[in-house]
Amino acid sequence: MGQHIQVAPSQENTMEYYTTSTPLSQRQMRHTRQGEEQTMTTSMEEPYHAELLAAIRGCRVAIEDKIETVALEGLQTDLRKVSDKVKVVEGFIVELQMEVDTLHKQLAQDIEKSRTLEARLEDAKGSSRWNNVCLLGFPECAEGASTEAFVEQ
Repeated sequence: MGQHIQVAPSQENTMEYYTTSTPLSQRQMRHTRQGEEQTMTTSMEEPYHAELLAAIRGCRVAIEDKIETVALEGLQTDLRKVSDKVKVVEGFIVELQMEVDTLHKQLAQDIEKSRTLEARLEDAKGSSRWNNVCLLGFPECAEGASTEAFVEQ
């Protein structure tokens, strides 16, 4: 059918327009004054156009404001989500930095142990090249004055 628009309510009367498929000049206006109802066909004159245009502009401004509000709320929500994700990523970065620091300390300790073990190995290699023989199971100074004679016997 048509769309109902209420325009410029006053204390004593209200005017309601019904938009239909009839031409603008033949639209009907229902006029109510102190409980009486009259329906008449009238042409839409300039004052009514101005009122309608003002109402349309008001609706347009309200819609634009609502769109802007919804867009801002959406952006704020998206920004909060991104901020939350950034906080999570920052937490992961802090954890990784701590793990890297721990691994650096462990690596430094392992390098020091490796150097100590290499020094001991070199000492053991040098000791093994000596021509000293150690005989176990004999009492101290049992060889006497000549170790060669003691070993031969």
